[in-house]
Amino acid sequence: MKKLIIGRTQTLALSLCIILLSSCSLEFMARGAKTGSTQASCLLRGQAEEGFLIAVVSLGWHSGILINPTDLPKEMRELFPEFKRHSMVEIGWGDRGFYMAPGFSVRKGIRAALFSSGSVLHLAGFDQNLGSYLAGSDVVWLKISTEGFNRLLDTIVKSVVKDEHGRPIRLGAALYGDGSFYEANGDFSLLYTCNSWTSNVLKESGCDIRGSSRSAPVLKQLRKLETAPINQR
Repeated sequence: MKKLIIGRTQTLALSLCIILLSSCSLEFMARGAKTGSTQASCLLRGQAEEGFLIAVVSLGWHSGILINPTDLPKEMRELFPEFKRHSMVEIGWGDRGFYMAPGFSVRKGIRAALFSSGSVLHLAGFDQNLGSYLAGSDVVWLKISTEGFNRLLDTIVKSVVKDEHGRPIRLGAALYGDGSFYEANGDFSLLYTCNSWTSNVLKESGCDIRGSSRSAPVLKQLRKLETAPINQR
């Protein structure tokens, strides 16, 4: 009986690994049931400022944050070349070995959950192809305050490891679009996945949401925030 219980526990743990980690594999493109575009706002009720516009996109079970580089200060654009080359850039975070691997690997997924090899930041730039990238995806266009936008950028910058010259350490080409993987800070685990990072960045920007290891609850929470007419800055 004891062996049976242990076996079932191990099977459950393995299943949980596969579910949560497949949510952070951009090659494992199982789309969620809900798709479409929604507008929401993290501005406080009655807050007069125009704010900045970003987007949170769910690619299957993985979530990323879209930023318009024209909204960024010069220092931020100089730090990441993707911001100088494209009209929109998607940013995501995850385990180094699992995120950078082509396809979906259960073995690498379990290793990422239990023995992470380190983390990476993924930047992918888009121009004309942005429409095809968003097609069939779940997207929330989100307005945040100027202060919140600055905190969001600060959180992203602090997520990357820098070399002796203060530059992000590039590890390889992006999985899609035109971009790169960069060495990142933070510990990936079953309890802190790519979607946990996304929700944490949004919380830092002033959005009243809880952390989640899956993308669907992140976007669901954003949709419940006060909607507002959105005019891009």
